[in-house]
Amino acid sequence: MQIDINSITSFLACPRCKQPLLKGVECCTCTNTSCSSTYPVRNHIPILINGENSVFHIDDYLQEQTSAAAPGGSKMGKIFDRLVPSITQNCVGERNFEFLASQLRERVNPKVLVVGAGELGVGFNFLLSDKSIALVETDVYFAPRVSIIADCHDLPFLDESFDAVIVQAVLEHVADPARCVDEIHRVLKQDGSVYAETPFMFPVHLGPYDFTRFTRSGHRRLFRKFSELSSGIASGPATALNLAIRSFLLSFSTSRLSSLMVSNLLPFFIFWIKYFDYWMVRKKHAADYSASFYFIGRKENTAISDRELIDMHWSRTRAST
Repeated sequence: MQIDINSITSFLACPRCKQPLLKGVECCTCTNTSCSSTYPVRNHIPILINGENSVFHIDDYLQEQTSAAAPGGSKMGKIFDRLVPSITQNCVGERNFEFLASQLRERVNPKVLVVGAGELGVGFNFLLSDKSIALVETDVYFAPRVSIIADCHDLPFLDESFDAVIVQAVLEHVADPARCVDEIHRVLKQDGSVYAETPFMFPVHLGPYDFTRFTRSGHRRLFRKFSELSSGIASGPATALNLAIRSFLLSFSTSRLSSLMVSNLLPFFIFWIKYFDYWMVRKKHAADYSASFYFIGRKENTAISDRELIDMHWSRTRAST
C-alpha cells in the first residue's frame, strides 16, 4: 500500500542536517534554526535533494527538466520493447519478496522505504498486494509511484523510521555505495531489514550514472553492518552470457540503426539461454560468473570483520565441492 504524502511528514528529515522538516504547500523547511534549509514541493512531491552532496540539482526539477537518470524512449518504442523477449532472468526476486513480505507481516504497521521506485523490479508485487505494508517510494526522477525525490546518499528521513529498505538495481548507480548503505542503516529500525539486488557481470547502463559493480564478497562487505538472513545469485551465468553476446555485437555497431538491429533482433535467437539460470543459481561456484547478486540482512550495531568475510568465502567454496 502506497502511503499518503501527508502521512510521511512525521518522519521527514532535512537531507543536510537530518533534523525534522516542516512541510508546507510550496516548500519544506528545516526546523533546525542553524540550518533552516528549504526544499521545494512540485505537484505535491517534495524535492529533498542535498545539492552540496549530489550529482542532481534542484533547479533541474523546478525547470521541469526530466532527470538524466530517468528512463527515456517514445511510447511506440516502449511498446516495441515489450514485444522483444528479455535476455535476462531474475530467478529469486519472487521468492525473496514473498519471504520479506512474510517477515513484515509479523510487525505492527510496517513501513518500507523503496529507493529507486521509478521502475519496480521482479517480485515487488508481493509488497504491492499486501495492504498491511505501507510503502514510501522515492527516486531521483518523477514517476507515477514516486512520492519523494531523494538521493540515497542523503536520505531525507529521521533515524530509525523504517522496518525495511528496498534497493533493487540501485547501488550500481550511486557514486558512493558505502555512504548510501550507511544511510539505509541509519533510517532502519533496530531490527529492520534490507533487501538489495546489485549487478556483477553486467554491461554499463544509464551511461554516466553507472558507477560500480560488486563480486559476491564485495557485496557482502558493503552490508557488513547487517547480519545475513539470505544471499546468493539473483541472475546467473546464463544471463551474463546473453549480455556478453549482445555487448560483443554492439561493440561492432557503427550506427544507431545497426545497434537497434542487434538490440531488437538478437534476443529472438538467444533468449532461451537465460533459462539455464534456474539450474545455475543453485551452483554456489557459479557466483564467480553471475550477472547479479542479492542480499537480505538485518540491521546490527556491530560490523563483521574482513577476516570473517574471507572465512565466509572459503566456507561457501568448500560447501560447493
